[in-house]
Amino acid sequence: MSQSSKSKHIFWPLLLAIGIIMMGLGSVAANGTIPDNAKTNRYGDGWRCILGFRRDENRCIAIKVPENAYLTSSSFGTGWECSRGFKQVDQFCKKINIPKNAYLNSYGDKWECDRGYLRSKNACLAIKIPENGYLSQFGGDPGWECERGFRKTDNSCIAVTIPRNGYSVETAHGRGWKCNRGFIGIDNACIAIKVPKHGFLSGSSNGTGWDCERGYRASETKCLAIKLPQNAHLNYSGNDWTCNQPYQRQDGKCVITQ
Repeated sequence: MSQSSKSKHIFWPLLLAIGIIMMGLGSVAANGTIPDNAKTNRYGDGWRCILGFRRDENRCIAIKVPENAYLTSSSFGTGWECSRGFKQVDQFCKKINIPKNAYLNSYGDKWECDRGYLRSKNACLAIKIPENGYLSQFGGDPGWECERGFRKTDNSCIAVTIPRNGYSVETAHGRGWKCNRGFIGIDNACIAIKVPKHGFLSGSSNGTGWDCERGYRASETKCLAIKLPQNAHLNYSGNDWTCNQPYQRQDGKCVITQ
């Protein structure tokens, strides 16, 4: 192919592309698609309102900024936000009243109580710390914790008495105690667990403290052997039975239902 032919192959597609672009620009200008106080989007088609205006259908209207507020760059919502220390109430910015022993939070839109105080409606009240207690690190009601060796009971810190065969633990209410393996807590004592024949210690501090071996079920203080009816097998836990498919359990038997 000659140099002249190559030039023609490049020239005509380029000219066509330029023509399409010019036609597009001409239609935008002719149709007047960009209203006053707007500018074309940097990327893609369309337009957006300049700062201080918001879109209302096909026009840009001025944003009315109330006292103690400032314009935002967001194209959604009111287009303004209240200044630090003020909060929006309807279309106004109301000053936040900070009570004694409180401070404005980092966002500047509400107040929080100083350490050692708890919020009560619109005030900050001093936390009453009981004997053998201390201010908690993260605040919140009641705002105090018990020292090691004490547990929270109502509004006091009560000394923890660890019974024989027990040990000290940390609980949600402060320092408490649990029983050693093989013992269960009853009242304020650790009582030895009586494991029946075909049973074993469960490790749980609740209930009886023991479970039955597979093939047996608990009945009061005993482990009774499970009697399997015809066409049945032990279930996953091993303390009951279920029917083989397609049989269904009915009145202690496995039957075919219609």
